[in-house]
Amino acid sequence: MSEEKKQDYFPAGEHVSIFLRGKTWYCNYQQNGRQIRKSLGTTSKKEAILRAQRLETELARGEVPNQIRIATLSEVIEAFLAHAVAEDRAAKTLTKYRHVTREITQLAIDRNVGRVDGLSVRFADAYKQSRKQKGNKPKTIYNKLVILRSLTIFAKRRRMVDQDPLEGYQLKKPKPTSQPCWTPDQADQIVHAAPTTYQSYFSFLRETGCRAGEGKFLMWNDIRFDTGVILIRPKQGDWGSWRPKSGDQRAVPITDKLRALLQSIPNRGAWVFCAPTTKKFPSQDRQLSERRALLALKGVLKTLTLPGKLHTFRHTYVSQALTRGVPEAVVRQWVGHVDPAIMRLYTHIADDVSQAYVSRFSGQSPDSNAS
Repeated sequence: MSEEKKQDYFPAGEHVSIFLRGKTWYCNYQQNGRQIRKSLGTTSKKEAILRAQRLETELARGEVPNQIRIATLSEVIEAFLAHAVAEDRAAKTLTKYRHVTREITQLAIDRNVGRVDGLSVRFADAYKQSRKQKGNKPKTIYNKLVILRSLTIFAKRRRMVDQDPLEGYQLKKPKPTSQPCWTPDQADQIVHAAPTTYQSYFSFLRETGCRAGEGKFLMWNDIRFDTGVILIRPKQGDWGSWRPKSGDQRAVPITDKLRALLQSIPNRGAWVFCAPTTKKFPSQDRQLSERRALLALKGVLKTLTLPGKLHTFRHTYVSQALTRGVPEAVVRQWVGHVDPAIMRLYTHIADDVSQAYVSRFSGQSPDSNAS
């Protein structure tokens, strides 16, 4: 027997009854052959009866509008994904949406939830717990809950549900964890120890602080040697479309070292960084694989016993720029969006280095005590 059938119903009139769910009173009535249950927005039984009686009068006069048909969860997910495609969301974002909605669908099946109004706070808590049991990290769980929250907001805006089942649900963003950063010498070792195929790609990430995907989708017509900048911008072609994270369009300055690096790369077609040729894929203008680049990097890091991933090139660049005195605003202009909390971690590093310079300038070591 369902939880709702176990509720005690109290008649408030000929057609409307009330029942308590948690601490809030709800009403129950029939309209156009459908059973309607909705919150009365009060914890007082006396007030609930009065509101239900007013509803009874409005029903008799035909003043209560027809309720929105509550959509099934599959209908909402299908519309949500179609909308994301129509909005030209990034391929990685679409992949993430599909993955999370599959997880939500499976949990809904396990919990016998068929309609979108079943995505309640209790459901969200169960989903969160299931992701913990799967070993998802706090930031990953938070991002997945954001997608779940977006799903119910989308359903409400599209009038696929009369009330947002997660209205008021609070998401607590986890504190950022310290990210590994390499020293300049370590970054040199990584690039030099990398397979030849990926050395230029790794050098580019190190010299620009660009995201791995921004390097992967870099095209020769994005590089303006005459004006000394690299354009990080959306693009599309026969291969599909791509755009920077968060719509982050910007111009990256070309240093002398970066210019020499780019001019040393053979121009094989549209892409700057190309995958190696094979018997199966003989084309020289085949886009580099980010996954294979990561595997190559992991092999190098294992040999050098260093932590990190492709994104660590970006963290290292930001950290080194700040410690060398580049203003935070300029660093943001160069690398684009950086989570403010992550930036504060790097700012602390820069502050420590700055303090060391102040102590050196004043003629005493940072660890010495004033006489």
